[in-house]
Order: sequence, then structure tokens, then C-alpha cells
Amino acid sequence: MKLLCMMMFFGLVGTLFAGDKFVVTKDGMCFWVTRVKQEGEVLRYNSKQTGEENTIAVSELHGVVPTVTRGKQYTPEEIQKYIDRIKKLQKKHSRLFRQLESILQGWEALKKPNLALEGDIEKLKGAFAASDKSTSIYKKTVLDLSMVRYKDMQGKYGTKLDNLLADMKADYVKSNKVLLEEQAADSATMTFEAFVKHEQLTKDITPEAKESDKGAVASMLEKTRQTVFDSQGSVSIKVFVGRKSIAAYLESARIMYGLKEGVAGTTKQKEDIDKRIGQLITNAQKSNSSYHINESGYPIGADTQKLMDAAKYRCSTSKSTYTDILEEVFIIPEKSTRGLSFGRSFSFPLRMVIQRAQPKNRKFALIVTYPGASTVTRVIGTPQFKNGVASVKFDENFDDLAGMQILPNDEGRYYFYFHMAYEVPSENGEPTWQAVSKLCFWSIAP
Repeated sequence: MKLLCMMMFFGLVGTLFAGDKFVVTKDGMCFWVTRVKQEGEVLRYNSKQTGEENTIAVSELHGVVPTVTRGKQYTPEEIQKYIDRIKKLQKKHSRLFRQLESILQGWEALKKPNLALEGDIEKLKGAFAASDKSTSIYKKTVLDLSMVRYKDMQGKYGTKLDNLLADMKADYVKSNKVLLEEQAADSATMTFEAFVKHEQLTKDITPEAKESDKGAVASMLEKTRQTVFDSQGSVSIKVFVGRKSIAAYLESARIMYGLKEGVAGTTKQKEDIDKRIGQLITNAQKSNSSYHINESGYPIGADTQKLMDAAKYRCSTSKSTYTDILEEVFIIPEKSTRGLSFGRSFSFPLRMVIQRAQPKNRKFALIVTYPGASTVTRVIGTPQFKNGVASVKFDENFDDLAGMQILPNDEGRYYFYFHMAYEVPSENGEPTWQAVSKLCFWSIAP
């Protein structure tokens, strides 16, 4: 009899290690447990009330009742098994009827149709069908359906969800493959910015596509890449040759660097665009003798050179070790940086020199780091560049550093660091900042 009781009990608790469980003894006592494990004729458990580990003889127990675990799916057979178990315990222990009834209701609720879930599924299905099938909409719908599955504790809608997700995936791939084909058909006029989006869409749909579609979009991408590389390469040359000014050089450089960073994929393409950039700098230097275009491609006029000579190491000189840099901007202080004091507000003029033309409405900021204290973002707006130069102000009031203390370097001197960055909008409304200059470091009195 004892062996039979042990076997029955093991059958009750063998799969119930997750979630809370209600233990009922033969003498009508009861208690809640979290973790349970049977060791021979003994049940080892953790009390839900105290968390302490205790043991009880299996022979003293009448049953263990699991509660419904949120997010876990149950088969109809499992649900009915637990319902039957609870009802048997209610008959044997009428004093525990109400406590067992509350647990029973949770299990019986899983057998009832969930009209809210059915409505959610149909709503998401209709919204996706009426959408543009973009990657963001697809990912959000998949996520929303996963939440429906989480709530479907009976697993009643599992097959329906699987079929819907499969149909959505096929629709997503099909719709966007058509879009990629339309874009590829116009690749002769596609800009490098448009190609970057084209390539990203290809990368998005590839994991979801069938093998035949994967090969087709991959082949199409490489053909489009070569067409854009050739056509936009020609456009960049024509832009400079038409005027040969610094402004024309910067616009031509914008296209060439865009091809280098966003389009060139093969070794030949990368080598080719590097040669074109080098030739562009040489030609621009010949046509603009009053400027010195340095090896990084910055056009340095005589007045800018004087500022650089006076500023020396206070210009953008070192690469940051904590962020990726897409170098497009060189920063120069327009007056002496001496006398800066931590905690004392200042407004400081800076000169920005660009390596390539910038988008018209691009917003810039200075990312400022005080060792041991904090990193803060100081938005400076949208500078207006003329011949690759713009003046901006570095304003600091230390409001974000209240109660903090910067740390000295190994030599006991105090510095703060900053670099220029531009705003990268994001879908969730929180922008990120792409570093576009090397790091500047200025001394500051504690």
C-alpha cells in the first residue's frame, strides 16, 4: 500500500516543479510550497511562506495540487487531470473545499473559449494584411502574436497561430521581394543612401525566405551593388568637374565616401574607390591652391591653419577607445582654452571643418566625458557650412554633474574629453549619436 501511495504521489509531482503547489496531508492539513523533490520515501520541499527547506514522509500525503503557471501551455488532457485531482481532494477534505475551489477555477477557466484572444488574433491578422508589410510592422506583429501565444495557456490557438505566422512570413517575403525588384530596376539612378536601405531590406528578408528566394535576392543585390557603384561613381566625378570648387569637392567626396562605406563590397570595388578618392583630393588641390587638402581630405584654408597652429594638441587628435568613429569632422578651438574651471560655466567657440558635404538638416552634438563623473550630450544644432567650415559654440553649465567629482590622470592633471556626433533618428523616438570626429581633450582646473 505504501509503495502504491509513493507511485501515485510521484505521478502527481513529477512534472510540477515550476510554480506554486498546494500540498494536502491525509489528516487534512495543508500548506503551500515552491520547489518539491521526492527522495525515496521522503518529499523535500521549500515552504512558500518562509522559503525554508523541509521534508515530509510521502506516506503522510494525500495529494499535491499545482496552480496554473502563467505563460505555460497545457494540453486538454493535462487540464482535465488536474481538475479531476482537485475534485477528488474536495470530496475527501470538505474543510479545504474553498481553498481548493479557487485553484480549481483557474484550471476550469482554461477550458472556456477565450473570446479576447480570438479577437486579438483576427485584429493582428487584419492589420498586417492591410499594412505595407515593412520589416518593422512584420517584427511587431510577430511579437504581438507571441504575447497571444503566451496568454493561450491551454494551447488552443497554437495551430492557428503557427499557420498565421507561416502565412505572414510568406507574405512579408513576397511583398518585399517585389519591392526589391522594383528598386533594382531603377538601380542606375539609385543613390548610395538608397542602396544602404536596399541592402538592409535584403538582409531582413533573407532569414525568413525559402532557399530559392534567398539565392534570387542575393544575386539581385550584387548586381544592384555594381550598378550603383558604377553609376554613382560617374556622378561624383561629374559633380567636381563641373565647378572644381571646394563646395564641389566636398559634394563629390560625400558621394565617394558613401560608396566606400555603404556600397563597396568586393576587394576590387574597395581598391577602386580608394584610388578615386585619392585622385579627387589631388585634383581638388590643383584647382584650389589657396587651400591645403590634407591626407584625411579636410580642406584647410589659411585662417584655419593659423587656428590649428595656435591650438596644437587641443584639436581633434586622438581616436576614442569607447565608440566607433566615422570620421567626417575636425574640431579646432577658436581661442585659448586656458582658464577653464570645473563647476564654472563657459561658452566656447569651436570651428568645425568637414571632410565631405553634410545633409542639410543634420543635427550635431558634442559628447562630453568627465573622467570619474559622467558623459553628457550637448546639442549644438544644425551648423551652416561654407567651403567646409562652420563656427559653433560649446556651452557647458555642469548642471548634469551636480554632486560628482572628476578624477585626475596619472600625472595628477585634470582633463575632460569630447567628440562631435550627429543625430541618428530611431523608430522608437529615442535618437542615437554617431561619432564623427576624433577625441579632443582639454585641461580644466578642479
